[in-house]
Amino acid sequence: MKCRFCGYDLKVLGQNLRSALGEKCLGNPEGNHVAMPNGTLCVYCGRATSTNSGKLRTDFGFSCPTSPTGMHALM
Repeated sequence: MKCRFCGYDLKVLGQNLRSALGEKCLGNPEGNHVAMPNGTLCVYCGRATSTNSGKLRTDFGFSCPTSPTGMHALM
């Protein structure tokens, strides 16, 4: 998966996305990497999602620590 702002390949590290340059994204004014959407992974934390009670959920739960809204998103 790639970051939509800087274009670097991303890896999931704990609950954050990390590129070869680190966890800070130089192309995003907020400083976080955001993955390009593929329909199955949360674009903010990079974890695989499933739906539960009409909400997106990952193995870490319903809340996304890196999302501005606090919720997972597929966009």
